[in-house]
Amino acid sequence: MVLHSPSFWAQDPFFLQYDLLPMCINPAIAGADSGMHWTNVHNNQWPSLPGIFLTHASAMDHGTADGKLGFGMMVMNDQAGPALSTNSISLMPSYGLNLSEGRQLRLGATLGYVRKSLDLSNAMYWSMIDSRHGIIYTPSTTLTETTAHFGSAGLGMAYIGRRLSGGLSALHINEPNQGLVMESSILPMRIHAHAQLAIPLFRSITCQNEESPENLEPRDSIPSNDSTEIDRKVKIPNGDLILQALYMRQGGFETMVVGLKRQMKNGFRLGVSFWGYENQGGQVALTAGMAWHRIQLDYGLGTTYSLLSPTNSVTHNVTIGVAFGTAYRGDQKARKAKGRDFEPQFLEAEPVEE
Repeated sequence: MVLHSPSFWAQDPFFLQYDLLPMCINPAIAGADSGMHWTNVHNNQWPSLPGIFLTHASAMDHGTADGKLGFGMMVMNDQAGPALSTNSISLMPSYGLNLSEGRQLRLGATLGYVRKSLDLSNAMYWSMIDSRHGIIYTPSTTLTETTAHFGSAGLGMAYIGRRLSGGLSALHINEPNQGLVMESSILPMRIHAHAQLAIPLFRSITCQNEESPENLEPRDSIPSNDSTEIDRKVKIPNGDLILQALYMRQGGFETMVVGLKRQMKNGFRLGVSFWGYENQGGQVALTAGMAWHRIQLDYGLGTTYSLLSPTNSVTHNVTIGVAFGTAYRGDQKARKAKGRDFEPQFLEAEPVEE
């Protein structure tokens, strides 16, 4: 590591599966679901490159039964190479205003403490280098300040509906000084705009006229000796097709993410997303996971393509979530109460063939 100027700047760490930890982009979503939830994320970026690029976050949020009050807390550790380390803790209160059944407008804020440190034990300085013989001199000056402490604040607003949700947020609105040495290094404000649309999918089955829609199962055969029976085709829920979009801007750098995810009714989900970095290439990510009752587990694999280098690098992302009190996939009544399920839809009746 060669130090030329005592001024350093870096963008915030970011997760491949940001939608599984939405508090990291918008504090208004903290506590949006009732009950308590814990999420743990591990991100290993560019493992093939020299050095260590690891990010780990653990978050917990809780929402009241009426959905009005929410609170979240997140701790994060980011290791950028062998020298630079960042630790942070953030508190996120939120408030929800119920617009109608299944629709809510939420406001939230985040207040955090950040500690950034730089290990200079193996640092080299330009004053140590000779143009012909290499490193032969004792440095004329050394950096003595290796740790920076600062606070960070942010605001967010989100709309959460039955199928459509989205929001705006601004983090580091105070633009704190993160300089590790005497010169200042401002951490730029980070702006997000995000949206998600869940399109319900259905499958058709056949049932008899007297069967209850709450217990619909396909019939292998229907008795034909009773000509009064009617065979009905019914559409029942079969998961969702989820469209996602995210725009992020920080310090003049822009990122655009578009994603598609297939959420199956049994809890399995598969997704693909495309990340575009302004004038710097991008990333393609594949994700797979499962939510069962109170536990969810997801894995993401991303590969970057750069306009500056022909070499591709890989990112691994693992997310584990646990719900306390409220399941990720509740029973049918709970899902319908939250607008996350649909009643069966009946098509035109057809008479039974004799």
